[in-house]
Amino acid sequence: MSLYGHYIKEREAFEMVYSYKSKQDSNPTGFATYKIMGNECYIRDIYVDPLFRQSGAAKQMADQIADIAKHEGCMYLIGSVSPSAYNSHDSMIVLLHYGFKLLRCEFNLIYFVKEL
Repeated sequence: MSLYGHYIKEREAFEMVYSYKSKQDSNPTGFATYKIMGNECYIRDIYVDPLFRQSGAAKQMADQIADIAKHEGCMYLIGSVSPSAYNSHDSMIVLLHYGFKLLRCEFNLIYFVKEL
């Protein structure tokens, strides 16, 4: 786990998963942060290096988190997008393509849900 990963886990109790170009590679091409809360798993961030976008890395990390969440007894994945964030439109498209559905909008966040 990266130093940033340790920081996120210690300060905010979020876990992290990483994507790699290959199993032998030690340099991540992306990361995702998530937290299990009861029967829900909240995916806060998924980031993929621009050089590796469209490679399936985001789906691979979302699948990995979904597997962890199922193992922990979760029934739902929750994701959110801030509409004022850079590339928020692309983030919403990715969530919808992965099977998330609109849950609610409040403040500056749009929440999505996916049944596991």
